[in-house]
Amino acid sequence: MLHRLIDEHMAQVAYEPALRYLQQVLDLEPWREEAHRQAMLLLARTGQFSAALLQYERCHQILATELAVEPAHETELLYARIKAVANAPPSALPAPPTPFIGRTEDLTELTRLLADRKVRLITLVGAGGMGKTRLALEVARQVVNEQLRIFLHGVVFVPLVSIDTTAQVISALAQALAFTLQPQSPPEEQLLHYLRDKEMLLVLDNFEQLAEAAPFALLAKLLQRAPTVKLLITSRIRLNLQGEQLYWMQGLQVPALQSTAVPLHLDDIVKYSGVQLFIETVQRVRPGYPILANELLAIATICQQVQGMPLAIELAAAWTNVLAPAEIASEIGRNLDFLASEMVDLPLRQRSMRAVFDASWRHLTPTEQIVFRQLSVFRGGFTRAATQVVTGATLPVLLNLIHKSFLQRTPDERYQIHELLRQFA
Repeated sequence: MLHRLIDEHMAQVAYEPALRYLQQVLDLEPWREEAHRQAMLLLARTGQFSAALLQYERCHQILATELAVEPAHETELLYARIKAVANAPPSALPAPPTPFIGRTEDLTELTRLLADRKVRLITLVGAGGMGKTRLALEVARQVVNEQLRIFLHGVVFVPLVSIDTTAQVISALAQALAFTLQPQSPPEEQLLHYLRDKEMLLVLDNFEQLAEAAPFALLAKLLQRAPTVKLLITSRIRLNLQGEQLYWMQGLQVPALQSTAVPLHLDDIVKYSGVQLFIETVQRVRPGYPILANELLAIATICQQVQGMPLAIELAAAWTNVLAPAEIASEIGRNLDFLASEMVDLPLRQRSMRAVFDASWRHLTPTEQIVFRQLSVFRGGFTRAATQVVTGATLPVLLNLIHKSFLQRTPDERYQIHELLRQFA
């Protein structure tokens, strides 16, 4: 029962109670070496490296006294690994330019998936502007902070925006790992050999850039040859690899203004993460600007119009220098091109919603483009039967539109299109 409790708490990333149950196991059976290894690992994962090394010394002494044997090779390897990473510098992740808002449930679920030993590859899939990169970086920070280190060797972030070949992916990985490739042997083999005994999370960002020459074989080899390395990938397109755990990205929480069953009070509007992001962005472009009560409904309308898409909310909020929230909502309804920015530190592909969608549009086949344009006649959800009547689309085409984040399948077995994508179409 104690072992079952330990496994359950480890699966929930509840390491402190798991450690307490482990101590009970060791009180009952102090010679159980695998329990000592588990305790060493959990102590290291909670940032207690000195205690983890001391646990090894206790194990060594008990085995010598009780059984007259040395620790197993696996225990020695774990001790060496913990000792090597105890004084290693923290993972160097890009510093966020703005505060992270909302997505508490996403962070909890992704942390659980990253701690699950059966899950090796997680793909954050969603339309451009949905905040995939920010979420990936935030969860990466959470799993390698001082109190929690699910990955003893840390996290490495690899941006793939300007990369389009397998060779360039290998080079980018080596550079992010601070690993120098030698000319004597194939770069891929060197990289796989280097990662084979690492307990590490690799965050590969913007993988859809590799849609044409996607190095799926490299990912498959990496997962096979490096059993304690995990991949967290952001992409507008699912990878279609075996073992891929999909995590579909949705917008931030927004008020449901059209619901008449439960009246929405103004005080409740600011509790939604989409509204909080809008207000936080306004305070950056207009410091000290007071959000008036009569503006909250217009702000809620804006967040609903863009269905909680973070980039669209930020682009809309930047217009408060010249327009009132009600005017911004009106402009969004009339023209998608209104959602644009002149921020020089934003990549060109993110300076307008049209640029974001143009990049995704290029991943569709001509047939998929035709079908999607035809589907734009629907507002709200629609059925498969309706798509057949309007477009005559085959199931593979609909499936590809879902996999490329242009179409969503709802819990009530209907389809829907993000409103901004519908305007684009």
